[in-house]
Amino acid sequence: MPHLGNMQNIGTRYAESGLGFSAWFEAGRALRARLMPLLLDAYAGQPARLAAAVRGVAIFVDLAMVAVGGAYVTTKERIIGAQEEAIRELSTPVLELEPGLLILPAIGIIDSDRARGLTERLLYGIADRRAKTVVLDVTAAFWICARSSLTSGATLGRSSANSA
Repeated sequence: MPHLGNMQNIGTRYAESGLGFSAWFEAGRALRARLMPLLLDAYAGQPARLAAAVRGVAIFVDLAMVAVGGAYVTTKERIIGAQEEAIRELSTPVLELEPGLLILPAIGIIDSDRARGLTERLLYGIADRRAKTVVLDVTAAFWICARSSLTSGATLGRSSANSA
């Protein structure tokens, strides 16, 4: 149905523009309120047709609300996912102090998922910048999960060239 596709586009635009969930719900309520007096006038004295028209409007508005709501939620989930990824990247920067020397300041709680991402970014930074030395600054870390790659030593450690 082309109209439902249009409703999905509206839901996407609502989510991207930052309108709250209640804004589109209020629009559906306003549509029902506007249509009811028109139906009463059009079908006065025809109770069976009035009842069918009221049911039809209710079904139409419900379907539109489902389409708008589904697109709204899907778009919000996409936006939140992108924001979470940006926060992860910003929360564990790999900084080059000088050629061959990187520092990774670990801040806050480092659980196993965050440690995995941190390790990934660090290994990429080492390869990309051809670093020979890495400083992992954990002075601002509140807690590091004992099962994370940061504590296992299996992924990160001193190479034999730097262990002297």
